[in-house]
Amino acid sequence: MEQKLEKLVIEFSKTIYAKEVDISDVEKAFSGLDILVYDFDHFKTECCRGGELLASCDCLKIVPYKQYLDIIEIKTIKQYAVYGVKRINDEKSLDAKIEKKVSKFDLDKKISDSICLYEKVIGRINDIDAGLKTTKHIKFFLLTDYTRGFNHFNIMMKFLQDKTSYSNPQKTDDHNYMIETKVDREFRRQTAASKFTMINRDELIRRYR
Repeated sequence: MEQKLEKLVIEFSKTIYAKEVDISDVEKAFSGLDILVYDFDHFKTECCRGGELLASCDCLKIVPYKQYLDIIEIKTIKQYAVYGVKRINDEKSLDAKIEKKVSKFDLDKKISDSICLYEKVIGRINDIDAGLKTTKHIKFFLLTDYTRGFNHFNIMMKFLQDKTSYSNPQKTDDHNYMIETKVDREFRRQTAASKFTMINRDELIRRYR
């Protein structure tokens, strides 16, 4: 498998579809990691030129020596906590808005369009293993910038007990952390039955280092 993936990297790099960038160029929240990926937006631009753009994931990562062929979707939960949820009067309304917002991302379509795009691009490459032209070796990851802290339980209990936190939501670190936790939970709930595996920044580093 390692040699097959090495061959894929060589042949893919010769095409107009291959644009290798630092993951921070895809999402600046992941700066400083020095992890190179292939930009899926570049795939879309070249592959769908003149047609309808697909709603694909953000990047492709190939690591031959680890036998990894990964497609990654990135969601910045910290930014979402600050800008995505405002003026919520109570916990029930907050949970309902978060559920609605997350469902709009349509993660199933992200996967199906990414598979379509991958097969269109890789399928055009000669001299690679036929098995790599399908998605049977691919793993899908939903990467977020959320990291659980040691104060997770205390913060959640504080906001559950103090209902005024919802009626007068100050943009404090604790309030943002509470929203981040809820958004993370909702992403995990909605991706539980999908092909996505959720990972955070630290898990990403461990996977590719």
